[in-house]
Amino acid sequence: VSPARAARGASLGGAIVGLAGPAALVTRRADLAALFPRPEAARAWSFVAGAAEEASIGLRLDAAGALSLSPVGGEAAAIVAPTPSALVVAIALALAAIAFPLWVARVGAPLRAGIVGTLAAVASVAAFHLVAAGIAPPLALLVAPALLFVDVAASSVARS
Repeated sequence: VSPARAARGASLGGAIVGLAGPAALVTRRADLAALFPRPEAARAWSFVAGAAEEASIGLRLDAAGALSLSPVGGEAAAIVAPTPSALVVAIALALAAIAFPLWVARVGAPLRAGIVGTLAAVASVAAFHLVAAGIAPPLALLVAPALLFVDVAASSVARS
């Protein structure tokens, strides 16, 4: 088996395994909360008579550090970013499932691979955190796979 054929087979196998995640999202067998965890509700602490109080859960912390419970007041307003669409996340993960194995199997300079790999890893982690926090739109999840697809295309052009 030629190295190129072995690389194609490895890429195909990696993509098939990687596509299981997006398939689970599309069939509703996976919960997006695992990818985009969120706090249940925001807490609003107020300072009254030398003590810090959180009325929605009934906690009071006095200046001496003593913690006590008080009657629970009204609910705190939840400040939570909306969960991104399962379809958008599934598309981003599907593209990543195809891009990463293709990129790993491509032939290229080790220094370039290190730089592109690091950029893709940082972009992936940053995108998931920023989308989870509601700071970036779900389309930000496409940055890392796009970077890898561009590098694969550039490597293919350079070899031709």
